[in-house]
Amino acid sequence: EYEMRIVSNLSPGTRSLKLHCYKGDGTDLGQQTLHPNEEYKFKICTNFFTETRYYCDFHWREYRLTADFYVFDSFLSSLCEDQVFGPSKCQWTVEYPGFYFGMEWPYHVKAPWLRY
Repeated sequence: EYEMRIVSNLSPGTRSLKLHCYKGDGTDLGQQTLHPNEEYKFKICTNFFTETRYYCDFHWREYRLTADFYVFDSFLSSLCEDQVFGPSKCQWTVEYPGFYFGMEWPYHVKAPWLRY
């Protein structure tokens, strides 16, 4: 089991981050709006027989990152922090330059924003 956190580290006073997440099978996790310094969390239970994937659409100002952007898959799960008790921790931090995967610097994976 994993706990995914998506953290908005965008500057105060800027527009809110909008995201819409799905499981790989198309199950809709709903739309979220994050203000700066807010986070969205959800649990991920992996399937032994098929690869578990989650993806999200992100929109902020004139920038976007579309549904092709996986926030969780087998590669990313290997980078999550194991916990002695409870689920492994995974985190995407969203900033002006882009998206960063990992709990702290230096981040494991980076992805840039795309303009509309």
